[in-house]
Amino acid sequence: MWKKKWIRWAGLLIILGLVWGLYLYTKPMGKTGRLKPDYNLTAVQLFDEFSENESTAGETYLNKVIAVTGTVSEVELNPDQGISVRLKSSHPVFGVLCELESGGEKSDLQAGNEITLKGICTGKLMDVVMVRCVEM
Repeated sequence: MWKKKWIRWAGLLIILGLVWGLYLYTKPMGKTGRLKPDYNLTAVQLFDEFSENESTAGETYLNKVIAVTGTVSEVELNPDQGISVRLKSSHPVFGVLCELESGGEKSDLQAGNEITLKGICTGKLMDVVMVRCVEM
């Protein structure tokens, strides 16, 4: 008799744990605009730090909120992924690629404009990549 009660309680706890896990998995992320930046840098500084020592820069900036200021070199409108803005760096081709949060302001997104974006750094592929960016 007590074994059946124990099995019922264990089953109930497992179901509650699964429901809680599903809730946390599907919970929407907070808006980046509300977060305070951990670092304020220029696009040139951020790119150069990753170019000089990627592991040290990764330890410092990876998954941190960064406000980055730079000159827009390119704006890409992707129907599936939204808007991506590339900021110029010391490299002639690569820079800091900022993927904008959906629904964000898009006022100064023209090549040649100076802009400050705040987002979360995810590391360096060819460009230093920042996601969930918003204009400051």
